[in-house]
Amino acid sequence: MMIIEQQRQVLANLLLKPEIAAYVELDDSWFIDRVDRQIINVIANSPGISSHTEIERAVRNIDPFSPVSEDLLFNIASDGEYLDTLAKTETLIESIKIAHFEDLLTRATRRYTENPTAANFGKMKEAIDSLDEAQRPKDDGRLDSSLDQLTERLNIDVSMGLKSFGMLDMTLGGGLKGGQLITIGARPGVGKTAFGVNLAEKVLERNRSARIDFFVLEMSQRSMVERFITSRTGIKTLNIQHAKKMTTAEEKKQLQETYRQLKSQNIRIYSNSFEVDDIVRTIRRNARENPEYLAIIDYLGLISVSDKRKQAYEKVSEITRKLKMLTNESDIPLVLFSQLNRGIEARQNKRPMLSDLRDSGSIEQDSNVVGFLYAEEQEGQEEITYLDIKKNREGNIG
Repeated sequence: MMIIEQQRQVLANLLLKPEIAAYVELDDSWFIDRVDRQIINVIANSPGISSHTEIERAVRNIDPFSPVSEDLLFNIASDGEYLDTLAKTETLIESIKIAHFEDLLTRATRRYTENPTAANFGKMKEAIDSLDEAQRPKDDGRLDSSLDQLTERLNIDVSMGLKSFGMLDMTLGGGLKGGQLITIGARPGVGKTAFGVNLAEKVLERNRSARIDFFVLEMSQRSMVERFITSRTGIKTLNIQHAKKMTTAEEKKQLQETYRQLKSQNIRIYSNSFEVDDIVRTIRRNARENPEYLAIIDYLGLISVSDKRKQAYEKVSEITRKLKMLTNESDIPLVLFSQLNRGIEARQNKRPMLSDLRDSGSIEQDSNVVGFLYAEEQEGQEEITYLDIKKNREGNIG
């Protein structure tokens, strides 16, 4: 059956039994014919409208010059399938949806081939991700897959997660596990980025095949690379920036060796991805190619959403929800840094609490683990930075 015939059959089934529209995924943009799109738009977005008279009236309210009429709707509906209408319609819609995104990818690829700009490349990547999403099997709620995995664990030892710092792994029940959104909050200047660098270094050290994607949103990639180099060599950032004049011959050799190490390791630093959907697409694509994967985002407050009109708490809710869904879908751990409210500075007890997270409701709800970095001075000693786990769905706190 040709795609246009599939689309007309879906339309016939919906006009024959409009009630099934509530049980299927519908988008008029998937349909080729303009009149078909008008009818689908009304059926999909006007719950309660079922008669051909009501559908005709709703279409004409949108387009007074539309050729849609009761006679036309009746003629289309006469080709509807009476038996297994819902199941057959779902199958056809799935095919129509995939064909739509395949067409978008074909057109985006052609545009990029003819004009290979960064914008066209980005649109081609979006089309690839949209097609992947459309082709992903639907979640039918069956327990078979989970029970098969648990059955395997009766005889096969499974990974406890990516290894990091010993105490942190112990608190998390063995390591950084798939499906975990780990949020770490701190006030500015406490050392979120430094902790992120140290965490990435430790994961690379203890998991030889690990892939790390580090999204840093408040500095350039080069500045972030300099932090990694300083962490490994102890050479100050200023000296690295002016290495010709401010480093010894031995330090130059040390730096060159560190550069070689970083090039050979599976770590990527992204400093131009600010929109949550871009970040999600990048992580989804890279996680698929790397079984031992960790994403680190520094930090939540700098991530944007496509709808700029949303209030701050709505933006945070959208971001944390999408990141949480991503950890489940791709079975990866994700570390998300977040700033704390200024109110903590006015308290006598400076140790952070869950309520100190900015727009904390969705952050606390969507995160598997919530921890806080804070610094305390010990008498006669240097200031020490602590990580305090305040929420942990699958392990200890503290």
